[in-house]
Amino acid sequence: MITVNRLEFALQEAIESGKVVKRAEMGYMGNYNYYFYMDGLSKEISGSIPVPSSPYAELEVEFHNIKTEAYKDFTIDFRIINSKFRRFYTVINRIPRQTFEAKIFDGLGDSNPEAFVIDYAQGSFTLAKDILVFKGTLENVKINSANDVYSVHPKITSTGKLDRKWYFSDAKNKYFTEN
Repeated sequence: MITVNRLEFALQEAIESGKVVKRAEMGYMGNYNYYFYMDGLSKEISGSIPVPSSPYAELEVEFHNIKTEAYKDFTIDFRIINSKFRRFYTVINRIPRQTFEAKIFDGLGDSNPEAFVIDYAQGSFTLAKDILVFKGTLENVKINSANDVYSVHPKITSTGKLDRKWYFSDAKNKYFTEN
């Protein structure tokens, strides 16, 4: 996995558009973080795949056995202003496919932030693991400047209270939950 962050390009593009203040307020949100997937068997590298997010924070990639123990899946964490999200991917025919997205935290530095902890359990309906999203508590952090939200990695503690359980559908290649 190769990640590319184009912060300098985002800043330059804002200057050239004459909308620096507006773009700064939005955290320069856009297609400025990309990843390239390299297939381990063929050694082929995909074209660039954008992850719309704030370019002040680089993408965070981790590999897991979620869909099957035989192959690795991966997650990508990204930031949008004072929030963090995680996308889950599996690879089908050498192409990464997003199967799920979860909020990790929101409101970092605000008076009432929310946080979640992700865990896995044996699959209820398929071999793919169920995704368990627990409510969490976010450590209190002080944000001194607007860009601090991108470099702070707050500790999240699970409350043990299950917010939602997600099940994998082989037919749709996505996660679903009950109402």
